[in-house]
Amino acid sequence: MIHCKDFLKTNRSMNPFRTYTLSQRWALVLVGLLTGVALSRLLLSNPLTDKPRTQTTTYTANLIRLTRHLANLQVHCRQGRVDYVQNTFLELKQEWQFQDVLAKSAHEPGLMRQYVPSDSLYRLENYIRTLTNSPDTDRSIRAILAEIKRMNEALDRMQRYK
Repeated sequence: MIHCKDFLKTNRSMNPFRTYTLSQRWALVLVGLLTGVALSRLLLSNPLTDKPRTQTTTYTANLIRLTRHLANLQVHCRQGRVDYVQNTFLELKQEWQFQDVLAKSAHEPGLMRQYVPSDSLYRLENYIRTLTNSPDTDRSIRAILAEIKRMNEALDRMQRYK
């Protein structure tokens, strides 16, 4: 009876487990590592996030966020959720102040002509403050919705510039 070890010793050309020299082993390890790195970079790369973000793309993305905040503010206001209205307004104000920084650092005169600064939120802020203290909430809500409509129109003018 022939044992497996004896068979492998006699037929070296057919041995799938033949021994590699040290340099061959390192070459295989290096090829394996490079293949793993290349595959992981290929699988993890996303062309949407790999692009460097310029100020104009950040400006445009922030305009979309501002529009979403205004839409959320409108929904919460119509539902009568005063605490959500206040929280959403604070988020909107913070985003708009960031938009101020982006607009001032862009150094484009056309942008500044169309831009509406965050100071224009002052009237909306006053309406939201009176919403909590006012006995006539329907009137306050109508004033807030009218102001949200005005702010949406201002955002539309700002988006037309891009």
